[in-house]
Amino acid sequence: MRISPKGLVATRANGGAIRLEWDAVSGATGFVVSRGGRRLGSLGPNARSFDDSGLADGLHEYVVQALPARPKVIDARVSVRVGRFNIVVLGDSVAWGQGLSDAHKFSSQTADAVSAAIQMPVNIVMAAHSGANVIPPTGSRPSDEAAATPGEIPNTFPTMVKQVELAAASLPPGSPADLVLIAGCINDVGAASIMNPTNNAAQIGGLAESACGIPMMDLLSRVGGRFPGARIVLLGYYPLVSNASDLTAIGAFMALSGVAVTAGTAALGVPSVNPVTGAIIGGAVTEVTQRLAAMNAQAFYVTATRVLARSARAVNQRIEGRVSFACPAFTPANAYGAPQSWLWLIPAGGTSNDEVNQARNQICSRDDLLTTAGGTPGSLGLSRTKCRVAALGHPNLLGARAYFTAIDAEISAFYPYWREAFAPVQRGR
Repeated sequence: MRISPKGLVATRANGGAIRLEWDAVSGATGFVVSRGGRRLGSLGPNARSFDDSGLADGLHEYVVQALPARPKVIDARVSVRVGRFNIVVLGDSVAWGQGLSDAHKFSSQTADAVSAAIQMPVNIVMAAHSGANVIPPTGSRPSDEAAATPGEIPNTFPTMVKQVELAAASLPPGSPADLVLIAGCINDVGAASIMNPTNNAAQIGGLAESACGIPMMDLLSRVGGRFPGARIVLLGYYPLVSNASDLTAIGAFMALSGVAVTAGTAALGVPSVNPVTGAIIGGAVTEVTQRLAAMNAQAFYVTATRVLARSARAVNQRIEGRVSFACPAFTPANAYGAPQSWLWLIPAGGTSNDEVNQARNQICSRDDLLTTAGGTPGSLGLSRTKCRVAALGHPNLLGARAYFTAIDAEISAFYPYWREAFAPVQRGR
């Protein structure tokens, strides 16, 4: 005699509580309810419901077994998700949201959109930070990965490879990642290299190919294995400067990005930074220097976009179609110092400052984080001036919105699936 509870339904309530309900089963002598292989209780033949509470975040599978008169057990199963939708953010200053308040970061905008679409609270696990490389630089030590600093302070470590482990450890126990946002590889090339007009576009393209190709494919594969089932969105970059950028703005950007002072750069009019006062020594660059910098920036942007998209496609084929590539719709007019710039400029007081300028300035005064005049060896090797202007060249409010728009275009097709998976009422099978 095959008997089984029909119409098994799990209803999620607040506070990690679940109520199971099922139809009557003719001939049943009782019921046994289990969760995750652990027996929760035995019920009489007239039982039609069971309440469970105190559940941790995560996916919970329930089994309700109808016990017949003869020793044969037929069961019904239902799975229900408790807790929040989890977004993991990995990467560099773009992923971190340099210069933005938490509410305006594209990760927060994405969380708000997901929450509204699926009617569930969303948790952000932010492992990204300013300055992060994809992989450790040559000559670094394993212990360097522990050299974490506040997210606004440029720091190579923890690298994105290490961030995967840190993010996994930061998720609520038993609760999976549902969406992973990733941006990285520009620091493995270096803004100073891109902005240096004595480099050429072919060199920059080659560096972008090396940094954004195999290392990113390996990282995406690692993310896919560590967060099974999560949707992964790899993000592109934008033109740092363009022929529409203001000449004075470009010169200051070059100096503060750390372009080396050499006979070649001096001949092209690239300013320098006074190491004591932080003042920029020099003025506007020439149009020739502007064009050289713009060509390098375009070479990085075009090559990185092509290689990152290729990396996403390659890994997507390996891990069940869970990876996509999203590139924000920046144009040359949105580059640094351009008429419609979507990037933070050098802080100059008032509304031109990025949103966390004052808070970052306080952190930048700490000698234990930076190397300043008289600083101690072993610190970041970052001047206070460069620390204070660390937001320049990063997406501002308009740029962050462009990133969110690109992300939303990639994930909106999954809203119905997530809405069903997180629905408060789940039906058994």
